[in-house]
Amino acid sequence: MSESDNWRGIDVKRESNHKALESILVNGNDSMFPLLKDLMVFAASIGHSMGQRTPLQGDAQGITLGTYNYDGKDGYIYLFGLLESKNGESLRMENLKETIKIYEEFCNAGVI
Repeated sequence: MSESDNWRGIDVKRESNHKALESILVNGNDSMFPLLKDLMVFAASIGHSMGQRTPLQGDAQGITLGTYNYDGKDGYIYLFGLLESKNGESLRMENLKETIKIYEEFCNAGVI
């Protein structure tokens, strides 16, 4: 199987040290976000609006790209890749991991 066949299994990561915030915003009684990936899209939007990307450090957990794809939220990952690179090449399979990294870094900046 080629890498292009396995794209659904690629992890979109977030730092584990944000678990307390995630718990409040996603898992709480009056949570703002129905799913963790919804919080991550929001956080990426904040990171992008601030013009900040923060590389992930330490322990990280992932949500598979296939999970994002299930309801079309993977489109946000590609959107942030395009916004940052200003180049359609970010949508090519060979650039997928870099595009995910851009998204992860916007998420990380937006959640700090």
